[in-house]
Amino acid sequence: VRRDMVFTEDFVRTFVNFLTHDSIGLRMISFRVVGYIIYLQRRVYKDTILDPATFPDDGHGPRVGERPSNEWMQYKEESLPDTEERYNSCVFVDKPHMGYNKWSKQVKVCIEIDNDINNTDRHTSIDKIIISRFKDPAFIERFIELYSLEDNKGSEKVDIFRRHFYRDLFRNYGWSLFELFRPKVEEFVEGKIESQHRFDATK
Repeated sequence: VRRDMVFTEDFVRTFVNFLTHDSIGLRMISFRVVGYIIYLQRRVYKDTILDPATFPDDGHGPRVGERPSNEWMQYKEESLPDTEERYNSCVFVDKPHMGYNKWSKQVKVCIEIDNDINNTDRHTSIDKIIISRFKDPAFIERFIELYSLEDNKGSEKVDIFRRHFYRDLFRNYGWSLFELFRPKVEEFVEGKIESQHRFDATK
């Protein structure tokens, strides 16, 4: 799968269907292929460059953890993005290492969120194939069942590629898809099965 490839509808439909195949090998390949297709379908957002030299400084120089210069990107109980207005006013940095102990010379952040994400007129035929499968309750149930299992007993870790898959899926097609995952995600949070916790962690 390459950026310069033209994906046919049959190609995409085949790999999306293979996401819930009984064969682990086919599922792993399909997950990578579909994940990359979703990545290539991403929306173009407006962004801006922040200058870390303008961030508050406590005078102690680089150090790990919470400090004045990264306070603006921390979650605070009193200002959780629990409403649409608060969420849209948040500045998100999609780099988990950014600002942890020091800053890059420049920090790129998104400044405009696509509020018309559910406009079906903007969806390509590829988008529609992906959306239709992920809105199928039977498909979602089987998908969650398979991807919340351990592939290698006792040696599983949180897979960054899975995190990117879900990030791009929900970013491209909106939180309406996440609502189909929500019941199981909340159920897994309350449970004690490690593989299910890892499944939740990638959301």
